[in-house]
Amino acid sequence: MTIGVLINPTGAGYFDAAPSIGNQHVQVVVDVNSSALPKGTSVELEAYAGPGTGNPPTIPYVQASSATADSLGLGVIVGGETAANATSIAGGAVATVLTEGICQVLCDATTVAGYPLIQSAATSGALKCTSAGAAPTAGRGYGVALQSVTISSGTALVWAYIRAQ
Repeated sequence: MTIGVLINPTGAGYFDAAPSIGNQHVQVVVDVNSSALPKGTSVELEAYAGPGTGNPPTIPYVQASSATADSLGLGVIVGGETAANATSIAGGAVATVLTEGICQVLCDATTVAGYPLIQSAATSGALKCTSAGAAPTAGRGYGVALQSVTISSGTALVWAYIRAQ
């Protein structure tokens, strides 16, 4: 099954425009100390101690998902504040993060349609399929690959159903 050749699968957000209706999104600020994060990057909430006493209060940020498995996964960047036709969201800018729905996500290892996606242990901000399609550890799954893609090196955008758990 190859979904990636379709112009816009039903319910999928356009990658170069505003996210579509039907997907679930949140808008959060990318860590101001982060380099720009490309669309398709899996992100997680940073540790947050609360709003504090400042004015304005501190807010939680997102960063590229770490290469160490944790339960902080939020979703996948599908848009946000960009300059002109930029495909990355700069540190300190607002990112639109898909928490449930269909989008393309960066993967750094071969994917198999129907296999669960988890944080990559090799590349921050990328996902990979679980071994032999095993269920992810509770709270550490990002969704399911909808496309089988052979990735021998680097990363590739892969269509996936995201439902960060």
